Amino acid sequence: MEEKKRHAKGVEEFEGYGADPVPAEGQSLDWSDRLFLNVYPEDRRKHKFWPENPKSFRSAACSLYTSTARTCQR
Repeated sequence: MEEKKRHAKGVEEFEGYGADPVPAEGQSLDWSDRLFLNVYPEDRRKHKFWPENPKSFRSAACSLYTSTARTCQR
């Protein structure tokens, strides 16, 4: 829980860990949490939202982005 709190998104932010905004009247509630991170372009990354656990998260996320970008460029 502490890890989630350290990377929580702010009220006005989309990036970070937390729940989606309250739905409009009449919509059903979604009780799931999510983690949203900008990965590209690199200067838009806000590492304060990137979890430190598991230790391999950052390198795995960057490797996944690099692999995906290469595939899209083909």
